[in-house]
Amino acid sequence: MTIRTFAKGALVAMLAVAVIAPSLVLAAALNVQVTTPANNVVVGVNENVSFDVSATGGNPASYGYSWTFGDGQGANIKNPTHAYTSTGTTTARVQVTDIAGNTGDAQVTVVVTAGGPCTPLIVETPVEAQPKATNVTKDSATIVWTTCEASTSRVVYDTVSHPTVTDTANLGYANSTTIDNTKVTTHSVNLTGLSANTKYYFRVLSAR
Repeated sequence: MTIRTFAKGALVAMLAVAVIAPSLVLAAALNVQVTTPANNVVVGVNENVSFDVSATGGNPASYGYSWTFGDGQGANIKNPTHAYTSTGTTTARVQVTDIAGNTGDAQVTVVVTAGGPCTPLIVETPVEAQPKATNVTKDSATIVWTTCEASTSRVVYDTVSHPTVTDTANLGYANSTTIDNTKVTTHSVNLTGLSANTKYYFRVLSAR
């Protein structure tokens, strides 16, 4: 900005003023991901759960960590261990901050059960027992089961029991459904063409 002051018929003074705005530094977001445990992990009451996080950006040497586990407890280290004392579904969150004020956060869902983590189910049982058979008619039934991890669905079945399986097609069972490669945790497979008044034995098969 330039200011000129004039007297009548003469230049008295000229003042030049430079106005410079201060630079503005904004904090940047860090890229943060929970690496352990997997999202929707199933754990038991009082089971130790390991948590860990990865972060990029900012000044890694100055990272600080703040965990909240969703039950009123927390920790201020990168990879804490925590045990939940009651059942339910909760969300654990972590915030990472560096010395410049750059921040980022991430979260993971934890499912706490009384009996601890379940395992993929591979069993042989009559259709009237578990895993559960629903919508049973004279020639069909629907087999349902759950797994802790998302996995495929398939049922092999026969009118005779197979206490042990063989390394053959359908594990030695006479019949098999087509593999459903959609990975889910709640499985439902229809059996059709069954004979009335006949007991069937089956195995439910799930692969990650």
